[in-house]
Amino acid sequence: MSSNQWSTNTKICLPRPYLTTFYLVPINDALNKNQVFQLSKEESFVDDTTFPVELHNENITFTRPAISVANGQSVVAVPSQQSSRRLPISICAWDIAGIITISHIWLVIYTILIAEPELEVFGLELKGPGSDAIAEDLCLSMVAIKSTKESVTVCRNAFWQGCASPLGSSPIWTPFARQVVPHSHYVTTSTPTIRRTHPLRSPNPSPGSTVYSRYISSLDKTFSLTTVDYKEPTHVEFFHQSKMSSATSHPEPYGDSLEESFEYLRRKSDDPHTIGLLGQFDETLFGYFEVFWIKEDPLGMAVDAGDFDRGLSGSVGYSAFKSRRWLQACWSSLLHYIFLDEHRTNSVISEAEFGREMSAHASLELLEDGIVDLPHQRVILTRYTREAFFSLCPFGGMFIHDTLQIPSHL
Repeated sequence: MSSNQWSTNTKICLPRPYLTTFYLVPINDALNKNQVFQLSKEESFVDDTTFPVELHNENITFTRPAISVANGQSVVAVPSQQSSRRLPISICAWDIAGIITISHIWLVIYTILIAEPELEVFGLELKGPGSDAIAEDLCLSMVAIKSTKESVTVCRNAFWQGCASPLGSSPIWTPFARQVVPHSHYVTTSTPTIRRTHPLRSPNPSPGSTVYSRYISSLDKTFSLTTVDYKEPTHVEFFHQSKMSSATSHPEPYGDSLEESFEYLRRKSDDPHTIGLLGQFDETLFGYFEVFWIKEDPLGMAVDAGDFDRGLSGSVGYSAFKSRRWLQACWSSLLHYIFLDEHRTNSVISEAEFGREMSAHASLELLEDGIVDLPHQRVILTRYTREAFFSLCPFGGMFIHDTLQIPSHL
């Protein structure tokens, strides 16, 4: 990541529905010769929804993660490795007792990982009244591993999975947590001769709900996923125009008329195993996507899938959003949403034609999962795993003179 992400007025934004904006501000101070920063909240923005807990505290300062030079080097132990390794350390400090919470520190971690998305782990040294209790809370939330009494090692993959979320059990990017559902199996009869056994599913989100939102720093845009409402004319019209301008195939034919598009979306709305989603950057709609449970889908007869594995299909209808930087943000966000929505989902499977359109410009190498014959066509499938996705956390985006290198094992 280029150093300009730590420049004056770097923007940090909360996802929908809050959209609260902060700016990274350097101050005239130094800790261990490192530049000190604090966050400044934008007060002029009046349309944001009030966040349920306080995140910002102007008394908190922090440094950019850097290798400590005190006594030659600083070594932080990481239990997942056979030996210790040197890690960049950020010093987070405050001087007011009794008012700093784990939610305040979450905002600091969020800022660091927006500015330094390539950091897999980093040390966080806490300096201030009650710092030992904050360190303990961070470890209990499983976003960090204890290093010393007032120091922790923050794990990027745990953070992006929602650990230490200010919203409790709900990750901040998926504001509507799924209900607790008993692990009971049911039989679905889609045709007189085909029966599928699958777990009981929680109800789909209400039409028109924003189910995922994330601020994309490299684009200075907020990406959102909204459930399709077939009764909303703008949704039907966008879907119709999008499919007419896209060559990407979908699980079944749409038809050519607006009425057929309406009927297609109505059927999908009545299908409990599928969620139709509209993708947008800020207020601009750009794509239609479907997320479905594989066990209840015809695809489930042809692939080896777990009870909670899901399929993904869709298209980006407008060429303006098919460049690498847009698809990179879209693809990583779609996978992020699916893995957050159900923590028991271990794999996401998509048709290769759709996956290649999304991934070719996003530097993601696909793992082909075989060829299957569906009722309407023969398709090549690709698979993404939870482990690979959160090991990579491809949330950095594209910056000037910066190329995000993504391993081929994803």
